[in-house]
Amino acid sequence: MTMYKKLSYLLLSTIILISCRETPLDILFNEKTILSEHIDQYTLTDVISACDILVCDEYIILLDKKDSDNAIKIYEKQSMELLKTYGPRGRGPNELINPSTLSYNPKSKTVWVRSQPPGSFLGFKIDSTLPEKGELISGCFQPADITCGGFVFNSDTTYLLPHTDIDRSHVLQYNCDGTNKITIAKGVEDIQIENEFVRLVFYTRSAALDYERNVLYSAFWSQDIITKTSIETGEVEKFVLPNGRFSTLNSDYTDENFAVNQWLSFSTVRFKNGLLYISYRGNKKSSNNDNNYSKHILVFDKELNPLKNIVFERLISSFDVAEDGTIYIISPEDRQKIFVYKNGL
Repeated sequence: MTMYKKLSYLLLSTIILISCRETPLDILFNEKTILSEHIDQYTLTDVISACDILVCDEYIILLDKKDSDNAIKIYEKQSMELLKTYGPRGRGPNELINPSTLSYNPKSKTVWVRSQPPGSFLGFKIDSTLPEKGELISGCFQPADITCGGFVFNSDTTYLLPHTDIDRSHVLQYNCDGTNKITIAKGVEDIQIENEFVRLVFYTRSAALDYERNVLYSAFWSQDIITKTSIETGEVEKFVLPNGRFSTLNSDYTDENFAVNQWLSFSTVRFKNGLLYISYRGNKKSSNNDNNYSKHILVFDKELNPLKNIVFERLISSFDVAEDGTIYIISPEDRQKIFVYKNGL
């Protein structure tokens, strides 16, 4: 081999090694990655374009954002029979504008959906009266200056918002009508990198509450960070993914791990059976195509210790986990279907 070829080979090898930067999944889930096992699927001809899903006891709830007459559809889990619909489009009582997110309180057996703008919540009970009655709970509002994605009702009269606002709060609690703002936890906007604090941009895509311990888990659209907040004490624990990437307000920050408001990280967050499930996009730059979606669901225990990286053969828009551990997925590849998977843990 000539000296020129040797130098070329060495240069190429160096470039390859530099470019093979270990990802958070490589580091956290080494020998903990498993392939999902597809066990069933349902085609729903009455659905236009499902975007969120909840599995609540014997019911499956879908948010069909493009259905202007019946945005919320409730099915019996075993038969997949459509039992009830809610949510005609409008700004009046019991109507929805641009419904975006579903949330479930298992203690009160209440499902909530947010309509925005103007930022109102619509709730309904999931119990034995559902097919005949299923009265709606209205009159719940979100303050106009709050635009975050995640929310959790910790009772039928108060709700929690993981959010960063001008007073640098992280978790806020409001009365159902949007009044009596209480700051539960503060001071999680910054992250220290090599003795320098970097101000981050937090957009919460989803959140989940451990109702037994009163602990809120949040994962962020633009940060490789998961937070665990005690609602009783306000104590916050941050789990920062190794070799993670972040969006920052520091437009002049040049570290390769940082960009100005453009990384996509986490999406749906669920806490079921003592485990935390989060769909992870994997350090992708934001765009308007389906490549923004994930094929990974990361599983942590309640103390944020990583357990498994479950890899799916299709993209994940939203998901939920049943009491027996079965995973139900909505995919952007076919939004008229629910795909069902064995957990594998």
